[in-house]
Amino acid sequence: MLATIGPMSVRPVTLLGPNTERFAAFLALGIVFSLSYPNRLVYVGMVLFLCCGLFELGQYLMPGRHADISNFLVKMAGAGMGIAVMALFRDRIAARQPPN
Repeated sequence: MLATIGPMSVRPVTLLGPNTERFAAFLALGIVFSLSYPNRLVYVGMVLFLCCGLFELGQYLMPGRHADISNFLVKMAGAGMGIAVMALFRDRIAARQPPN
């Protein structure tokens, strides 16, 4: 959160570029939340959608930062991909389990 809303000086920088960093961070969030709440994936998606929006809006409060719809979309794509990957993984594991 600090990297999203904090000043630019505290934002970590890698060779991957900002959009890849955003995508990867929210991919990880999507995976972690999906693992934590495997039966509530719709709610996980709604919470992450809300968080992405609030993080972008929070940037209006920080000098030198700006909210951007493309950043929001990259974050949502990462979160959605994390949720989808975990849902697919969960379905594949369930298909391999013998019936009780």
